[in-house]
Amino acid sequence: MENTKLQLQNNYVLIKPSQSYDSVNVGGVDLKVGYIYENRGRHVSITGTVISLPETLTYLGEILKETFNRDERQSIVDSSLQWYTTNQLQEGDTVLYNYMAHSSAYLENRIVNIDGYGDCYLISYDSIHGYSRNGEEYKPINGYVFFKRDAGKKHEAKGSLDVLYNPSDYQEIYGTVVFADGPVREYLHPDYSDFGLELNPGDRILVKPGHGFRIAYDIHASEELKALEVIRRPYILAVCV
Repeated sequence: MENTKLQLQNNYVLIKPSQSYDSVNVGGVDLKVGYIYENRGRHVSITGTVISLPETLTYLGEILKETFNRDERQSIVDSSLQWYTTNQLQEGDTVLYNYMAHSSAYLENRIVNIDGYGDCYLISYDSIHGYSRNGEEYKPINGYVFFKRDAGKKHEAKGSLDVLYNPSDYQEIYGTVVFADGPVREYLHPDYSDFGLELNPGDRILVKPGHGFRIAYDIHASEELKALEVIRRPYILAVCV
């Protein structure tokens, strides 16, 4: 299919994914890396190139507020961005997205073969975490915040035996903002709000336990992405001053 003939549905971005890390070349032969579903995220790419953008982004928050039929509400939710946002991307930008976009593209038949590009994904705009333009640093969009979590502290249990516990990757709840997109004006889900919280690089934040996740696994991440995590403002409990 030629790119010029593809009219994108509202909210979907056509992206050529970067090569996944699910094969290695040994002696000129490509060998598939074995993995189970639970660790597939370690082997798929989380970057891609924007091939085409939708003409408009559709947010149906006001219509949802006036609709009470359950089936109609679900249809509105499925057709809308999950928060109000405006397009910041251009064709040719490199974008970051959640590794689950690979699975959902396959399951929902959102893979399109484009002449000159091969298989491309249709990914919802609100699933994109950030972008890089002309080789610059990645910047968040969609209200996302990039931060670096503090290194976890080891804990020592005293008793008849001294036991040293190593912290998990996500145990520490303090971090430092690296980049932050502006706050989201409104969410489709009425329980969420960014409260107009402005954040700047270097701000110290307190993260709600269990929230924030690494953009890329260390096994394949570039130096730029290794320590970065992404979070939304509703899961930031406080800015430490």
